Amino acid sequence: MRKYLLLIIFPGVLSAYTGRSGGVFLSRGAGARPTALCGAFTAIAEGPQAVFWNPAGIALVSRKSVSLTSNKFFAGITGADIAFVSPSKEGAVGISMIASFSGKIEITTEEQQEGTGHYYSANDYALGISYARRLTDKFNAGFTIKVYSLNIYKVTATGWLIDIGGTYNTGLAGNLRFGYAIRNFGPNTRYRGENLTEETEEGFSWTYISTSFPMPLCFQGGFAVDVLSSPKVTVDAEIVHQNDQPTTYAVGLEAVLGNMKIRTGITRKDLIEYGAGIGYNVGSSMGIDYTVQKHKYLGYIHRVAVNFEL
Repeated sequence: MRKYLLLIIFPGVLSAYTGRSGGVFLSRGAGARPTALCGAFTAIAEGPQAVFWNPAGIALVSRKSVSLTSNKFFAGITGADIAFVSPSKEGAVGISMIASFSGKIEITTEEQQEGTGHYYSANDYALGISYARRLTDKFNAGFTIKVYSLNIYKVTATGWLIDIGGTYNTGLAGNLRFGYAIRNFGPNTRYRGENLTEETEEGFSWTYISTSFPMPLCFQGGFAVDVLSSPKVTVDAEIVHQNDQPTTYAVGLEAVLGNMKIRTGITRKDLIEYGAGIGYNVGSSMGIDYTVQKHKYLGYIHRVAVNFEL
């Protein structure tokens, strides 16, 4: 006769900030230009990469556009971001994907602490569809609905999330504009899968039940202004509040020098200290961006993006 033992896994101390949310890959951000500015992108969101930060920004896209980004994080973790936007008179539609890959991780046991020769991986995905339109000549609004899947060795958590955002261009001197976005709003999720059940040779078995956990809900808002017109230099300053981190800030600066774009930013979100990047337009319909960010403890994050119009 089998006997069953039910064990419940509780998360860490709930009063602490770090670790309260899952889906960390959604918190890291996407795209090369926005991350060079350390996320100070909500008020100046434009182009296909806007789907990741403020979906209202895709209302400004005038031609079908694609953005492809390759990410190299720390500890062998890599990722990819893809965004496609198609504009129309009724508004712009975007399709996006964010993926994070751990690479092969060798399984160890108490008896084989040097490795068993077997491997697993922890890969996460999110697919989104966005819509935005110009409500007036100054105000744009948009939203994204996305589904995600968190996977680690035969255990999976799935769910849905919503992003909403808006941008407002005052038309005042310096092209002053404001932006806000609420990202990753949705229900809690939990892990499920065959690897949460174990059975002994004596016929005993038990199931680990993952408690539900939230995703990284984030509110971000701020303003941007062009402090110089020739060369064009834009400063964006924003407040960032996320449910698993203390409220912080993001400040970015972008200078456009002909076909060359130079970017930098500072923040404390996700323990990022600063970012920097460079972009170059290849002709009138294609651009290449490179970004590096400095993590307080884990070194550097590198991103390369290719953006083009169809």
